[in-house]
Amino acid sequence: SLYRLNKYDEAIKCYDKVIESFPNDSESYYNKCNALYKLNKFNEAIEYLFVVKEIFPEISEKCDELLKLCLEVHQMNNNDII
Repeated sequence: SLYRLNKYDEAIKCYDKVIESFPNDSESYYNKCNALYKLNKFNEAIEYLFVVKEIFPEISEKCDELLKLCLEVHQMNNNDII
């Protein structure tokens, strides 16, 4: 996959297409969050994770783990709190 090839921008475009066609595919939403994280787009990933958690409570725990990572790395990089 593009994600595994570290082509995160391209992977996000693909996830967006899948989400558009299959809006109930929670894994595509989550994978997009992961790709945003890998691109150091922490604010965007954090915002999107909150949306994903609300839409798909069944993956809330998995989202919380990624959310925690995003917040920790963002704070280390910026020495501030969102």
